[in-house]
Amino acid sequence: RYNMKFSMPDELLKNFHMPLWNYLFEIHNGRIFRDFAGNWYILIIPLGSMLFLAILISGIYDWIYVKILR
Repeated sequence: RYNMKFSMPDELLKNFHMPLWNYLFEIHNGRIFRDFAGNWYILIIPLGSMLFLAILISGIYDWIYVKILR
């Protein structure tokens, strides 16, 4: 997959644990969903953000309707 000039030692390959910072960065970029969503993984973060905004806006609308317009 990658054209690497130097290979990683076997001991490091067997005992390697991904640091939490890198794991969270993979989630932040959406790359952790690559195996699940294929080439469409890049859309998970923007679609999730739009869903979050829709829920937020509808909640604000409901609050205004109940507290102010009634």
